[in-house]
Amino acid sequence: MALFGKNKKDSSLKETKQEKRPEKREEKKGKAPGKSNIGKSVVSPRVTEKTTALASEGVYVFDVTPNANKRTIKEDIVERYKVTPTKVRIVNAPKKVVF
Repeated sequence: MALFGKNKKDSSLKETKQEKRPEKREEKKGKAPGKSNIGKSVVSPRVTEKTTALASEGVYVFDVTPNANKRTIKEDIVERYKVTPTKVRIVNAPKKVVF
C-alpha cells in the first residue's frame, strides 16, 4: 500500500472535476474596472534648500501618502516622470509640535 501513489481512478476524477469548474474572473472584487491606486502615492516634490542640494547629486525627494510603500512609489515615479528609480527610501518624519 502506497500513501502517495496515484490510481487511474483518481486521475480520471480530477480531470472531470476540473472540466466542471467555471472560469475564474480576472478582475478583483471590490474595485471598479480600470481604477487603480497607481498615480496617487506621490503627492508632490519637496522643495527646500537641502533637497535642492541633493538634486545636484541625483537624489530627489517627494511628499507621499502615509499608506504608500516602496513599490507603489516606484510605479508612480515611472508613470509620472518616465524614469526608473534605482533606489527608493522612505522616512517617516514626525509632525512639528507648535506650543
